[in-house]
Amino acid sequence: MPYLSEELYQHLPKPNNGQSSSPSLCVTSYSHSSEFNQYRNKTIEKYIAIITDAIKKINSHYSTPEFPRHEAVT
Repeated sequence: MPYLSEELYQHLPKPNNGQSSSPSLCVTSYSHSSEFNQYRNKTIEKYIAIITDAIKKINSHYSTPEFPRHEAVT
């Protein structure tokens, strides 16, 4: 599928921030994390961290031997 990915790359919008775009996907440099700082949302990251922590705690609770596996949770 290299032809498809190259075709898609050629149709991407060109950067208008002063950076030159590569003529081909094969010779494009790998992106750096600093290029994506403008898309970060600290509020959403906090919410995701809370949800992930809650899921981990629930899963660890279910994995304990004291938890009845075949009874309804009320």
